[in-house]
Amino acid sequence: FLTRFAAHPIDFITGELAIGQGDPNPIRGAISQYVARNLEDSNTHERSNGIRWLVLAAFIWALWTIRPAKKLALAVPTDIRKQIWYFTIFAFLSLLLAISPNFFGADIGPARWLYALVSQYRVPSRAGVFVHFGVLMAAGWFLQWRLFSAAKRKEFVKFLAMAGVLPFLAIVELPPWLNSMPIAPIVPQRDLGRDECGMGLYYPY
Repeated sequence: FLTRFAAHPIDFITGELAIGQGDPNPIRGAISQYVARNLEDSNTHERSNGIRWLVLAAFIWALWTIRPAKKLALAVPTDIRKQIWYFTIFAFLSLLLAISPNFFGADIGPARWLYALVSQYRVPSRAGVFVHFGVLMAAGWFLQWRLFSAAKRKEFVKFLAMAGVLPFLAIVELPPWLNSMPIAPIVPQRDLGRDECGMGLYYPY
């Protein structure tokens, strides 16, 4: 199960998998369909780890700007650079935890170590949310600094930098209404006879 329900690096550049592969970006849509066809005994729910490409672009922009060889890195405040590097490392370590423990050819990945300590941990891909968090935080710190630098005390732009940019990018790039959420019907109540539990509901799961 540590391999079967592990994330694959390609999962993080997909769009929606579990609900549907409809995507305004044809390249990402093709990647999503490829992953959906090659689940390798996993399921779309566990392989749904796609990060919005605009957020990834902001993340890459941030790393490109603060790279050591770049003179512009000196213009980025030290505390901002530290935050970006911290969450980049956090995202990378989370990625190692989310993928299969034998991804590099030996069963020695972090997922195996964690399972040895906490046997209830059986689905490495769940750590994908920490990859999202690290990327979002790094991109958010960078975009906030860029917008604040360009705002020149314009309060509305500062507000967008604080609260609106990343959610807006996520919604515009892959609208949530593009793939409708399937709703599983609940079977009506059934009589359980003389069972002490009495009446109950039967759920699909």
